[in-house]
Amino acid sequence: MPLPRDSDARDYYRSAFQWLDDARFLLRQAARPRASVYLAGYTVECMIKALILSSVPRKMHESLMQEKTLFTHNLEILKALYRTKGGFPLPKSISKDLMEVGSWEPERRYRPGSVKYEEAERFLLAVERITAWADGRL
Repeated sequence: MPLPRDSDARDYYRSAFQWLDDARFLLRQAARPRASVYLAGYTVECMIKALILSSVPRKMHESLMQEKTLFTHNLEILKALYRTKGGFPLPKSISKDLMEVGSWEPERRYRPGSVKYEEAERFLLAVERITAWADGRL
């Protein structure tokens, strides 16, 4: 897993793996499925942002930042941006995994409730597959 060449993409990439490590720990060692899902969502967000930044010339980064395009947490918007910026086509299996995690949003932190361990496990597995796929494209 070599680091992306672009420094902006590299920051998102590194963050993605930190979120993933934390999500794994929270699910598997601390048995905190709700927190695990919350943090795992950031893994996907950061990986898609790394893919976007790696797909466009460096001179386009500033315009993406100024438009605040990259500041969204909406995975559908980020996925569409990745495709429009010349990203690799999504395999069906990854599209399916993105559907599994598609309901994620940071606003979940404001909603009380619980997440079943099995749901969090499925979510985390989908995140791990998306991350592995994205890692192969960077």
